[in-house]
Amino acid sequence: MFLKLDGGIVISIKANCIDSTAPAEVVFAQEVQKMKSEGIKPKEQITLEPYERDHCIVRGEYKRVKQ
Repeated sequence: MFLKLDGGIVISIKANCIDSTAPAEVVFAQEVQKMKSEGIKPKEQITLEPYERDHCIVRGEYKRVKQ
């Protein structure tokens, strides 16, 4: 609703807050897939290891969802 077409996004994901029973990599992949379904095109994904465990940053662009 608030993103401009081709606007940039930066999202921080803390895997343990989403699902503490699943491996962090699985949670990251699920969240990136959700972003794609919402029209966000991920450009880069960076884990914050060794500074923060089970955290990552995803950078991308908002693209229109094709209907």
